[in-house]
Amino acid sequence: MNVPLCVLVLLLGPRYLSESRDPDATGRIDLGGVALGTSSVLLAMLAIVQSEAWGIGDVRIVVMMVVALALVPWLIRRSRVHPTPLIDLELFRFRSFTSANISVVFYGLAFTSGALVTSVFLQDVWELPIRDVGVAFVFAPLLAAAVSPITGRWADRIGHRWLLGAGCTSSGVAYLLYIVLLDETVALWSRYVPISLFLGLGIGLTVATWSSAGIADVPQSRFGIAGATFNTLRSAAYALGVAIVITIVATAGDEPTLVGVERAYAFIALSYLAAAVAVMVTFPAGSARDRARTEPQ
Repeated sequence: MNVPLCVLVLLLGPRYLSESRDPDATGRIDLGGVALGTSSVLLAMLAIVQSEAWGIGDVRIVVMMVVALALVPWLIRRSRVHPTPLIDLELFRFRSFTSANISVVFYGLAFTSGALVTSVFLQDVWELPIRDVGVAFVFAPLLAAAVSPITGRWADRIGHRWLLGAGCTSSGVAYLLYIVLLDETVALWSRYVPISLFLGLGIGLTVATWSSAGIADVPQSRFGIAGATFNTLRSAAYALGVAIVITIVATAGDEPTLVGVERAYAFIALSYLAAAVAVMVTFPAGSARDRARTEPQ
């Protein structure tokens, strides 16, 4: 479905959207930084996924995690001195950008992995046909689609902090309710779908709001690099989250079980709630417009 939508954006975008440009941009890519960042995420994911088969104390797991972590300060140091760094560290002087990047890591660990675990639960634990699973999945995104435009207007008025905090909390509550109220007895319409509406509300409050929060105070000429940095970090968190929940589910048996799913749900709920706490504590108060008025000229 992404292909026709992207084609539509490419056709209509130039007509209705104004492009921001960075006069200092060179168009060059820090290939060394790309290699360092990609290798770090790849090694961490591989270590997490293989830890169930090889054992958490296996020397290969330890080495991969140590190398993955060691590459991070190397990448930061390179970004500090490189003329066209992969990560523009100057952007982190904006409190809203720093807060959004920190908080979205926790959010990203939960977002995609949550959908994966729920799909596994419905198909392998409840043994529902894929058609029923697909229909049951529709309601949360529909609610999110209805809430998201309203959220954008509210973010412009009151700021991003409490909307993101409320959305992450609602999403975390959904997974806690899954743990408490769902068991091996199939209750698709009486329990699963109503609970999933908490998740739909949370997604509607957060998905688009994260992107606008990340660039809220960044100068327009830096929108491109700020958005790219933010979305790269969020995508890396998505991938790591999937690797983690796959390993968690596998710890309960060779086949997916209710116990394994509940353990994964606990990780997902805690990640969402951690994102809520992080953004509510660290994101600046008020809207970007209000902050711009109060800043010294």
